[in-house]
Amino acid sequence: VGDAFGLTTADSDDMDGFLLRINSKTGEMEPKADGSASRRVGTAGHDYIIGQCSPVEEISLMNGDKFSTQHADLASVWYVVGATSSSMLDPSKEYVQGDGDTLYYRGYVQKINLETLKPEWTVEFAPIAGTTGGLVTATTCIVDPATQAVYVGGVATTRIESLLSPTTI
Repeated sequence: VGDAFGLTTADSDDMDGFLLRINSKTGEMEPKADGSASRRVGTAGHDYIIGQCSPVEEISLMNGDKFSTQHADLASVWYVVGATSSSMLDPSKEYVQGDGDTLYYRGYVQKINLETLKPEWTVEFAPIAGTTGGLVTATTCIVDPATQAVYVGGVATTRIESLLSPTTI
């Protein structure tokens, strides 16, 4: 039912995030034409999905109640945020501090296509080049449906820079 299930390597302690497509009426996995209903969000390091957001628009009803609905032209998109001890831009790397034992983390946001569950683009937030160690984690996001801007929040123990993927990974 997709690549989200099973170890990446036998006896591996690698942690990966995952995305699943589940039928809201039956609770069953809902595969697409290619047979997949899931995707592993993984690199050579530990990878965590910590938050998510999708474009919504608040509607005010005449009686004063409010509810949110997906913005029609953005309904095929989902954003996930998190942290990795590797790089979503170069999944083969793993980043360790000077002692060679302590991992440090980079935050990221990925724009996910709901049809394929694959990223359309990735932005990574990393300690500024030359910085030793550090923790950068993206924890939340919100999408402004009027401007389509994605706002990302998180925590950092050091100064950070933003790295944009040139292509889909």
